[in-house]
Amino acid sequence: MAAAGEVLRGRREEASPWVLLVGAWMLVPLLLTAASKGMGLLPSSADGLFGLLLWVSVVFVCWAPFWWVVFFLCFAAGPAFRHAFNLSALHAALPALVTTVLVWVLAFRSLSSGGLPPGPVPLAVCAFLARPVSVTVLAWWEIHRLRRLHGVRWRG
Repeated sequence: MAAAGEVLRGRREEASPWVLLVGAWMLVPLLLTAASKGMGLLPSSADGLFGLLLWVSVVFVCWAPFWWVVFFLCFAAGPAFRHAFNLSALHAALPALVTTVLVWVLAFRSLSSGGLPPGPVPLAVCAFLARPVSVTVLAWWEIHRLRRLHGVRWRG
């Protein structure tokens, strides 16, 4: 935690992208509930121009923060994930390796929980293997290109 003097001088610690993203996701149901409760507080007896202005101002005050957070999540999730999962900072071939392992783990988890896709067994096996095999082939190709074009090796 930064000292009070450092914060006043403009040298404060930056919040992690994960903290901002999780906090924004937690704000969505809170703001949705607050906006719906705020709309319920509108008096039904307000008519005419005053009633219209009151309704528009309550809608703006209640729903603007909700939509701001929703749009923040839509547009900030990509950069947050891109920088949070930056495995290439550790090793250039690590993203391809981790992706291959994860896709096979998820495929076997899907197989254990739901079984093969419906249809004839040879077609079901091909449909089951299509996703992880295609990702594995692309990852192998990426590692092969890293080795051939850039000289990246697993050790050193």
